[in-house]
Amino acid sequence: MYRLSVVVTANGDRDFLPSAIRALGGSADAPPFEVLAVVRDGEAPPTAAASPPLRVVHAPGGGEAAAYNRGAAAARGELLLFLDRSRQAHPGLLAAHDHHHRQGAHVVVGPPDHAAPPPSAAAAFGAAHLHTIHFRQTSIHREVFQRLGGFDERFDRAGAARAGDADLGYRLLRAGYRLRFDPGGRAHRHDAAAILDQARECGRAAVALVRKHPELAGPLLGPARHGPGRHPLARRGALAGPRLSGLAAAALAPLAIRRAGPEGVGGQRTELLEVVRATGYWRGVAEAGGIPRTRPLRVLCYHAISDLAGDPVIEPYGVPPTRFRRQLDSLRRAGYRFIHPDELTAGLDGRAGLPRRPLLLTFDDCFADLLDTALPELLERGIPAVAFAVSGRIGGSSNRWDQAAGAATLPLLDVPAWRRWSARAWRSAPIPAPTGP
Repeated sequence: MYRLSVVVTANGDRDFLPSAIRALGGSADAPPFEVLAVVRDGEAPPTAAASPPLRVVHAPGGGEAAAYNRGAAAARGELLLFLDRSRQAHPGLLAAHDHHHRQGAHVVVGPPDHAAPPPSAAAAFGAAHLHTIHFRQTSIHREVFQRLGGFDERFDRAGAARAGDADLGYRLLRAGYRLRFDPGGRAHRHDAAAILDQARECGRAAVALVRKHPELAGPLLGPARHGPGRHPLARRGALAGPRLSGLAAAALAPLAIRRAGPEGVGGQRTELLEVVRATGYWRGVAEAGGIPRTRPLRVLCYHAISDLAGDPVIEPYGVPPTRFRRQLDSLRRAGYRFIHPDELTAGLDGRAGLPRRPLLLTFDDCFADLLDTALPELLERGIPAVAFAVSGRIGGSSNRWDQAAGAATLPLLDVPAWRRWSARAWRSAPIPAPTGP
């Protein structure tokens, strides 16, 4: 029985994995552990002379969350530790995490991206800091991970992997699990582009989190928030003119880094760096659709995703698959953001708002092509949708109401097809997350 299972994404990097294994096994205090290298695409790493035991887990076609979930499912250790190339393992890493867990922690939080780490695990997982932390070099009891359902893979499909990390952190916090912060092995990224990219990523993640958890709107996007993005002038400027403020932040970032010093500390000298970070943060918020609030909503209603050219009755109700794909992509390029129906109901109840240019996608009648043709396109893009079935026709019928007027016969989804739609669509598509440029 292993104490720790280290789950590593090993995609396309043959050098990272051997160096990580050497570092992990470089301490005599390290508990028994195994390494699971998760390969999404490409060549698997060599396993012949690996010590400790190394197993390769294949997770083709998925994102980071799916890869880590697949690795965790194959793990045999009591604890899971997630690692990727953005976090360099150090020889005392496993012993430190093992120690914290033996002291009663359910989760040991790894190093944050921002320069000054929060002083405690409570601060690390406080609402204002959730979206700043990667679940990389973080360990968790395997049973706790399974109990919470692991990483929500729907954030991957929506292009918001960091929000998926923060979402798991928030679920842990809300469930009352004991958290510890381990400052060892911090990853320093001091170049200007990296700092601004991290800040923008945090802003986008904040919007994604608020769209799934509206109760986080105040701590993450409120004008009086603390933590990253707390400067009100940066907030107003970036939300009003994200591109112009982004250029200004990029110009100031090198000076801010020089003033902050190698560790990003130094009292008032770091104020400029915090302004730069705050500008990047709110620029990311603006790019992800802005602060959710009451906005006009557009609803698109599709019927058949089929070419019905020449049909005397229902030709206008058919959209060929190629055109459907082009329409979805054009809407995203135009800045529309597909919302989940839960967002709509929460907005109508006054519990949440909507992002900029919200769009609800619906399908009437639910022809068989909804499962075979439309659903793969939605899943690929992470787009949620509402399907309205003809309740009296569920079970393998067709569009008899059109056939009486001379229309072609179009089969409806039958019960097994509805089950497949439900199993795939509701697990894979409905996460609200940034979808615009």
